[in-house]
This record gives sequence, structure tokens and C-alpha cells, in this order.
Amino acid sequence: MRQLFLFLALTLLAAHPAGAVMPPVHYQLQAEASAIKAIARVEKVEPLDSSRRFSTQKTTFKLMGDPYRIGVSERFSGTSSAVLHIWQKPGVGGNVYLYPKVGELVFVTVAENGGAITSYTPLTPALEKSLMETPWRIRYGMRTAQVEKVRAINDWFILEIKGERAGYLHAEGRLDGDLVQLLDYELVVKEDGVIRQVDMNHRLRNDRKMTPLQMSLSHMIYVLKVEHALGRSIQEQLLEFKEVPADLVQDGILIPEAGREPNSLKVPPGMMTDLMLFEMVTRLPFQKNLPFRFHLMEAGELHLKKGMILQYQGRDHKEGGLHHFVETTQGGSSYWLDDRHTLIKAAWGHDTRFVRIDEVEATTIFQ
Repeated sequence: MRQLFLFLALTLLAAHPAGAVMPPVHYQLQAEASAIKAIARVEKVEPLDSSRRFSTQKTTFKLMGDPYRIGVSERFSGTSSAVLHIWQKPGVGGNVYLYPKVGELVFVTVAENGGAITSYTPLTPALEKSLMETPWRIRYGMRTAQVEKVRAINDWFILEIKGERAGYLHAEGRLDGDLVQLLDYELVVKEDGVIRQVDMNHRLRNDRKMTPLQMSLSHMIYVLKVEHALGRSIQEQLLEFKEVPADLVQDGILIPEAGREPNSLKVPPGMMTDLMLFEMVTRLPFQKNLPFRFHLMEAGELHLKKGMILQYQGRDHKEGGLHHFVETTQGGSSYWLDDRHTLIKAAWGHDTRFVRIDEVEATTIFQ
């Protein structure tokens, strides 16, 4: 038995040599977890040491742009490996080697100042523009980064009220380059023999603030019978948002201007609906003392709350170390995200929670 175990161990070691190239997700996670993510110009490349397999270099960068607004210092450095001599033999597998060039403009991620370079991407003017304008669409590969041009949203959450499963939320949308974004939400709640369904479909401008252009809102109620369900529409409306100065709009229930289709609704700049925050929070940097200011509209009631602030709190170790955002002005909502900026949980007040789950479990909750 011991001989068999030794044989298996040696076989595994041979199949996975030290320094072997890891799966792409390994490099993706390293880049996403890096403390430094910046557009920078290479100022200096210095050799540190050499082995028979590769050389280690230190690269000094000058900051040119801070897409995530995380407070990167004006100058920083990182280390990487490269094969620089003909006598070096990297062997099977090996590291992912980087070759920084003095004067090169790059998007770079570094674990920490002076630490390992986790991605290095030379920039074109078009890529630089995309990185600065839409940093939430940056995706990482094997030591490189790119901007995701098209992203499909298909997220499912269980709705819990006072600790009990009461329904589900489905978010669906398409973020396509510079085109108008589509973002739709379906909220289904079962209570006292009645299923209520609220559909909110958003058309958004593709900018940092996800400026809403239109929203269709419909309420459905299903009264459950012994052998069947009777459905009845109780409200449907199409709203077109018209931005006006914030001091011309008061807190409270907003009344659409009737008389034309779609109905016009005056809103302050920086307004977003409560469910839009499920997407917006995934675009915010994990940085304290950088509040996100907005005006909130509770879409179901068209209730406007001005002057709201969403603030990063750091990791919440009571929630498995997830990154935690809190609405600090009224304490109305909290959001927990993983290292990839994926929303895992959300809470509205003390009684209502949304927990990410798969489609099958969400849609069979009432069975």
C-alpha cells in the first residue's frame, strides 16, 4: 500500500511541476484581488536576480489614470519574471513571463506596491478610453486585461421576509458597448394565498451613473384557488424620465405628467431606482471614504428619497468576509459582494433579504 501511495505521489508531482502555468481562473482571481489597478507608463525596468530558468525584474510605473478611483500613488513598482538569456531554460510549464518596456503605456495590476505584477496590458487609445469610462467591464485573463463589450445579466435571488422564503427576484439585461442598456427585474412574492408580481423594465444610458431614460412598470396579482390560479393585471404604465434641477423636485411620491404616452416624470440628476442599485453596486470600488451619492426612487410606489449615500465598509467577517456596502443616510439597505464584484446578498431594512441562488431553486420555491 505504501509503495502504491508513493507511486501515485510521484506521478502527481511529475504531472504538476513547480512553477507550472495555472488555469486561467487562477490569474483572474489574482488580478481582481490586487490592491493596485491603474493606467500607467513604464519608467524603469531593473534586473533583480537570475536563475537557470528565468530572471526576476522590478518595474517602476508612473500613474496616468486611476479607473477604479482607489487612490493609487503617483509612482509604484512591481516584480515579474522573464527569460532574458539564451542559456536560461524555463522548462515544461513555467511561469507566465512579462516583458515591460520603458515608455510603454499599460493597464497594470499589482498585488501591492512592490509586489507581484498580476496583469500587464499594453494600451491602444481606444482601449485606454474604454478602461477609464467603463472600469466595471474590465475582465482578466492570463496576466492580461480586456474590456467586456457585451455582457448578459441573468441573476436570481431568493427573497426572504422575516427569515422566511417569500418569493424571488430575477434580474435580466444586456450591456452592449456604447448602446442603450436594457435592465429588467421581475419580483414575485407569495403572501396569504396571493402571488404578486412586479415587473420593472429599464432603458438606461451607458454611462457611469446608469442614467435611466425610461421604465415600464406593471403589477400583477394571482389569487390562488384549489385547482387553478386566476390572474388579473392591476396596473401598467410607461414612464419617461425627464431630468430637472434637484431643487425643483421634492421628496415623496412623484406624480407623472399625464396626457401623453409615455408619461413624463420629472426626476433629479443622479436618480436611480431601488433595484438598479443591484447592478450599480457591482461597479463601485472597494474603497472606504469614497461615498457614492445618488437620489433613490422606490420604483413600486414612485417614492423619491433625495440625498442618499452608499458607502463601502470593508469586509464583513460575519458574512464570510464578503465586501460590504451600506446606505448610510437612512440605513435602509446593505449589499455584500465577492472579490469579483458579484452581488451575493442584499438587505432592505431588518426584515427583507435577497440571497443569490440558481434559477431552478428560485422558480420552484412555491411548489
